[in-house]
Parts: sequence; C-alpha cells; structure tokens
Amino acid sequence: MNKKHVDHEMTASEFIALSDQEKSRIYAEVDGMSDKERLAKSRPLTPKQRAAWRKLQKKMQEEHRRGRGRPRLGAEVARRVSITVESSLLDRADAWARTNKVNRSELVSRSLASFIAAKLA
Repeated sequence: MNKKHVDHEMTASEFIALSDQEKSRIYAEVDGMSDKERLAKSRPLTPKQRAAWRKLQKKMQEEHRRGRGRPRLGAEVARRVSITVESSLLDRADAWARTNKVNRSELVSRSLASFIAAKLA
C-alpha cells in the first residue's frame, strides 16, 4: 500500500478527489490519534475562517429559532385543510395568483378574510 503523508493543508476538494482507500487511511490515522495529539496538530482559526464560523453559527441559531420547514403565512398557527374546487375555478385562481405573485394558500386565506369581513360589515 502506498502510504502518503500529507504535509500541507488539504482542501475539501482535494480530499473529495482522493480514492476511498486513501480517505479510509486518513480517517484511520486521525481516529488513531489521542485528543492531545489532535490538539497539538490543530491551530487557531484565521480571521477569515473565524468570520465564516460566526456566520454559520448565526445562520444555525436563526434556523433553530424559527424551526425548519415552510415559513408561516400569518401571525397565528396555520391549519391544513382539504377542499374541493371546480377545475376551471382553480385554474382561474392559480392564474390570478401567478399574475399577482402570491401562492394559492395566500390567495385562499386573503379571499376568505375579505369575504367574511364583507359579510360582517
């Protein structure tokens, strides 16, 4: 087996380009090190790396705060409903929504709110 020792810092692209056998050898080498050995080989982040790390942490905190999945449409918790609509009416509604840059759910929500407000007035 040709055992290469990498003395320079390897980029992610270079690592990905390695053969599976070479990647396994590197994993085994790193896994075989003690925490003290790994710490001795490590170095502080550069200012550029530290900025990227902070940006990633901020993004992860924001994602955790708001949760995964689709964003809410309104201030309240939305509920999914199943309704039956004539095909031609649905086609017209979708066309209107596309033209006005809203999605179908938003169109239905706004329409319901407008209809109820008009009936209560």
